[in-house]
Amino acid sequence: MKLYHSRLPWYIEVTTNNGIGVTLHDLFTQIQHVLSSRIKNSDFYNNEITQEEREKIARAWKERCQYNQGAMGQGVKKMDYLMRDCIFVGLVRGRDGMWEMKTRKV
Repeated sequence: MKLYHSRLPWYIEVTTNNGIGVTLHDLFTQIQHVLSSRIKNSDFYNNEITQEEREKIARAWKERCQYNQGAMGQGVKKMDYLMRDCIFVGLVRGRDGMWEMKTRKV
């Protein structure tokens, strides 16, 4: 199953190991794994993200880390692109057989 979110420039691929279908465990662990991974420099500095968006992402990163140097040293993570819109609400059937991740503000 392939997930997308309007604020994320990546898809999240959810796979199963049981051969029957995707479980909730598969879904949530793979979302968590993807969103907690670090971004690449090219994910942040490109023509598709405006300077204003970069500033918002950087603010979300600092807020998440609460200025903890250890956490900040791990860099910006994909979850920071959600900014304050990081409470999972559910999935909605989307385009081309994909699923749209719905979130709300903290």
